[in-house]
Formats: sequence, C-alpha cells, structure tokens
Amino acid sequence: MKNKLFRSLLSFSLCFLVLLAPAANIKSSAATQSELEEQLAEFERQKEEINKKLNDLKAEKADQQSYQNTLSQKINLMNTQLNSLQSEISTMNTQILTMENEIAEKEKEINENWELFKARLRAIYMTDDTSYIAAVLGAGSYSDMLMKSETLKRISEHDNALIADLQADIKKIEENKAGIEENKSSVVSMKAIAEGQLSELDAAYAESELALSHMKDQESQYNEDIEAIQREKEAVMREIEAIINQNNSEGTVSSTTWTWPVPTSRYITSYFNALDSIRDYRAHTGIDIAAPKNTPIVAANSGTVIAVVTNYTPGVGYGKYVMIDHGSSVYTLYAHCESISAYVGQVVSAGQTIAYVGTTGNSSGYHLHFGVSIKKSGVNYWQNPLNYVSR
Repeated sequence: MKNKLFRSLLSFSLCFLVLLAPAANIKSSAATQSELEEQLAEFERQKEEINKKLNDLKAEKADQQSYQNTLSQKINLMNTQLNSLQSEISTMNTQILTMENEIAEKEKEINENWELFKARLRAIYMTDDTSYIAAVLGAGSYSDMLMKSETLKRISEHDNALIADLQADIKKIEENKAGIEENKSSVVSMKAIAEGQLSELDAAYAESELALSHMKDQESQYNEDIEAIQREKEAVMREIEAIINQNNSEGTVSSTTWTWPVPTSRYITSYFNALDSIRDYRAHTGIDIAAPKNTPIVAANSGTVIAVVTNYTPGVGYGKYVMIDHGSSVYTLYAHCESISAYVGQVVSAGQTIAYVGTTGNSSGYHLHFGVSIKKSGVNYWQNPLNYVSR
C-alpha cells in the first residue's frame, strides 16, 4: 500500500514540478526535474527489488516453518513410539523375572523331592536283604506280601512321576521365557532404530530452527533497507515540493471552452474519489475513461503544455503523461498515454489532439486518466473533472 501511495505522490509531484513552472523557467528547472525523477525511479527500483526478495524470503520462511512443524509432529510421534517400546520392554523384563522365579521354585521343589527319594533309597539300601525278605515274607498271607511289594514299587514310581512333572513344568516355563526373550530382543532392536531416527529428526529440527533464525534476521534487514529507502524518497519529495512552491501559473482559464478529453468514448470506469484495489483503496484523483489503444486524446481547454513525460518505470505512476496550464492556477493531467504528440511550450486549443490512449505506468488496462487540479496558497488540490467537463 505504501508503495502505491508513493507512486501516486511521485507522479503528482513530478507533474506539478513542470506544471507550475513559468515558460521562462522551463529549461532551468528541467535538469533538476530529470535528476530528481531519476533518483526517485532508482529508489523505486531498489525498493521493488528488496520487496521481491522480501516476498521470496517470506515464502521460503513459510515453507521452512511448515517443514519444522512436520518435524515437530514426527518427533512427538517418535517419542510416543519410544515410550511404548520402553513400556513393552519393561513388561517383558517383569515377565522374564517372574518366569525365572517360577523356574527357581520348580528346581527347588525337584531338589527337595529328589533328596527325599534318595533318602528313602538310602534307607532301603541300609536295610539288609533278610530284613527286606522278612518284611515281605512276614506278610500274613500271599496277597498281603504282594500288596507290600506293590506299595514299595508305587512309592518309587510316585517319586519318579513327581520329578518328571516338575521337569516338564520347568521345560514349559523355559520355552515361554525363551519366546519372551526373543520378542524382547526384537523390541530392543526396534527401539534402537527409533532412537536413531529420533536423533536424525532432532538434528534436522535444530538445522531448521537455525535457518528460520537467519531468515528472521534477513527479513528484519530487508525491512530496515526499505525504511531507509523510504526516508530518502521522502527527502527527495520535499525537494520537489519546494520547487513546486516556487512556481506560479500565468494567464486566465477559459470557463466556456471546456470539452470532453476523449471524443470517441464516454465510458467512465472509475470516478473521482472512487476507492479500489488498484490504488490500495485510496481516493481516486481523477476519472478513468476507457478506450481502445491509440484512441486520440484532446486538450480539455486551451492553454500551454508545460510537461511531457515519456520516460517512466513500468508499473509505476502515471507512465507517459501530458500536463497543460490553463491559467488561473488551473491544470489538467492526461496520463497512461501510449504516445504523445504535444511538446513543452506548445500553445493548444480546446479539442486539439495532444496524445493517444495507452496503458503505461500503474495501469490495469487501456484508458485515459484525466485529472483537474488547482493551486491555492501554495497547495495543490485535485478537483472532480466532471465539474469542468461533461459527457
């Protein structure tokens, strides 16, 4: 917005730099005007270049911020995954410890039963054969003898079966333990991979943070450069205003010979004081009359041509324009021309062709920007052109 406001002020001031100079002073002020115009054009070029870099930097900064946000999300997800893996590992460690305790209990039980079995065997061994035979033969009957013999056999079988069951339990627990340890090994490997990925993400985030910091510093520097250029432009504008205030219009304006500046077109696309995006919603200083390229533009009243500007920066200000002094401090501006047929110092009459419709400068299409200005107490005021000309 500031950029377009400056362009409008620049065009207005440059117009009046020539506009307000008496005919005798045109040559002496021309060099100063040209010099100041070149300075302002250079300032504008520098500002546009920095603004382009600033816009590119903002886009790059936005991309970097988006990338950093993605990294942050990935880091959070990775930390969640690591916490889950660590929880799994802790659970498996608890299961493994529980199984190791169960195995130890089973082995203790086996050892206890084995010791009891060995004690009974030692007792039998310590008993001589006659005692054993006597115990058997001392049975009251044959069936009693068989029963005692079977009892001894069953005692031995019970001990063997008990130990075998305990050993089977230990085997099953060890198999389960081995399965959990295998799963734990897989989870530990997954955790190690995740930790490596998290380390890479942290490093990338740190690089992104550093890049964003550098971009912010560069953005601040660009803004400082733009402010410095703006201050220089304002200083030049003050010089232009001083030159304007040294000039006065000569002659008397005719109030009866005003004529429409584009005889073949009456179509107004933007009225005086209109607000639109082209001018960042600042009040329009004239009217825009749409017409095809190279449509003739005529002087709205008789007067002296005091400014013909054909050098301009594309997209900046009024482009090619003509200004006429009608006397009594009344001036007209014909801007965005494709070409100009008038020359400085030429005395023109109302309705005389002076230029052709174009779209030079800050323009969005082929049209004539027609403005009327008066100077009162050294201050320039734009007027509604429709108060002077009618369709």
